[in-house]
Amino acid sequence: MVAKHILNPFIDEHTRITLYKNWQALRRHSEYGPAVQACLQDMREHFAMLQAILAYYIPSDADARPYVGTEHATISHFVHMQSFLKNMDCLSRGLRSHPVLTTYEPGDAEAMAHAYRQAAPYPLEKRAAYALHSLCQPEHRDAFPLLARFAHTWNIRLPMDPAILCLPDLVAMNVFPRNFDQRNFEVSTSFQFSGPDYDPAGADEKVTITVELFPGAYRPAIREDFATRLNWAFPWEVDGHQPRGYQRRDLTYYMKWFAAYDLLHHDKHSYSKIARKLWPKEWEENQRNDLVQNSTEKRVSYAAKQAEKLIHAAKKR
Repeated sequence: MVAKHILNPFIDEHTRITLYKNWQALRRHSEYGPAVQACLQDMREHFAMLQAILAYYIPSDADARPYVGTEHATISHFVHMQSFLKNMDCLSRGLRSHPVLTTYEPGDAEAMAHAYRQAAPYPLEKRAAYALHSLCQPEHRDAFPLLARFAHTWNIRLPMDPAILCLPDLVAMNVFPRNFDQRNFEVSTSFQFSGPDYDPAGADEKVTITVELFPGAYRPAIREDFATRLNWAFPWEVDGHQPRGYQRRDLTYYMKWFAAYDLLHHDKHSYSKIARKLWPKEWEENQRNDLVQNSTEKRVSYAAKQAEKLIHAAKKR
């Protein structure tokens, strides 16, 4: 019996968070949805034009003779585009049945993060997975200038429907380019910690941060990643100061960014109502202690502004 699903590659939490942020910012950009529709419409119109050309110029006995010149090029381009549009439809059907689309709980970031981590690794149905693999081949961008222009502008390989709430891991890893965080660099961190029983003075303790640069590396992203790693909670004191708790932000943190943005800008909720929904414990505690304004409301403003920055940066200028 043929396996029904294609298994996903392992995706670490840092990569999943980056891909989640990219998609959530992209799908909320006001120009992205119209750009998706325009790209697909232009490709369908071009396909219809090729179909009309082939029907008019190639005689009914075409199969009985070899193709020559522009006939062969036109037929090849027609078949290529037909395959692309068919695979896009197949992928869309596969995504509609994926469990990751049922994990959305507006405002309940903790529940959504838990459900998303459970559903995102779930594999695609086999036909959809094969369609995805075919769609992400580089020859599509070479054959279709419209698709290449779209991919360059939005930093995503395929015109994915913004109505898709979340992308499964396999899809996100394929549709976003290798430099999906606009970096073209890799950062790794290694620790050497012998412990007091072996090295009471701590002379052997060290952390090594290695940065590998590739063509087109994005300098601001390098500086941000480097600074983030310096904020990690190392197992010893750094520069004479005990570092604060672990500084890497988890998935829930970013989900609250986008939830605050949606509740504020789309649902038109007040700062107070959003704060009670997203940070209920902090809200109750600060409500008892803050005399004038609940300080938790500042979180709402910060979260919404951070999400807005990501959304604006989703389109290349």
